[in-house]
Amino acid sequence: MALPEEDFEVYDAEDSESQISGVIDLFSPGRRVVDLGAGRGRIALPLAEHGVQILAVDHDEAALSHENWTEHSNLQVLREDFLSPHATWFEGKDLDGVLCLGNTLNLVQDRNRVHDVFRRAAAVLSDTGIFLIDDFPLWGPDMIRTQWPLGLSPDGDEQVVWAPGGQSFAYRTGSDVDSDRRYPDPAERLLRAWSIAELEKIAAESGFGPWKHDESALMILFAGSD
Repeated sequence: MALPEEDFEVYDAEDSESQISGVIDLFSPGRRVVDLGAGRGRIALPLAEHGVQILAVDHDEAALSHENWTEHSNLQVLREDFLSPHATWFEGKDLDGVLCLGNTLNLVQDRNRVHDVFRRAAAVLSDTGIFLIDDFPLWGPDMIRTQWPLGLSPDGDEQVVWAPGGQSFAYRTGSDVDSDRRYPDPAERLLRAWSIAELEKIAAESGFGPWKHDESALMILFAGSD
């Protein structure tokens, strides 16, 4: 199923540029990186232009056929579900980076599947390689619960409605905001509010050491344990 147009824009322009710059600073030309959930190439294309050898992975045909994509000698595009047991992105070795940015990890509901992503990333990275995710787990869940009364942003333009159990939520903006609809509708897509404690445990189980926060680039970095 194709994602709505606005789902490809997960950050405003300023935050997106900060994250792109932060990623570029981490990988010098010639490094080898996999971008999971690459979408329209928000991260992959700037990395390729920087000289990084990038494999961009996404299962969404609409994203990968978007006009943003251009041929580049450093870029390989792979259409597949990176969560599938039959996926091939993790068959490489000694990679310098695996990226799961753009809040892609929030789309994964099941702990075992998140564990698979971490485990596969750890298996393909070199001794100095890093795995990058967004820093939403550090601030997002608590911010939504404490600063958005009844799930509404202070300006009333955004809304979060929690599914039963309080682990996943639907996100609404604009005309979709409706304070009378306090639970997700069946057709609404759910996002999992992974906490840093959950992901820290999964990372340790997968062979990663302590995480680091690059606040200016809105990223959490995981590297191999010593």
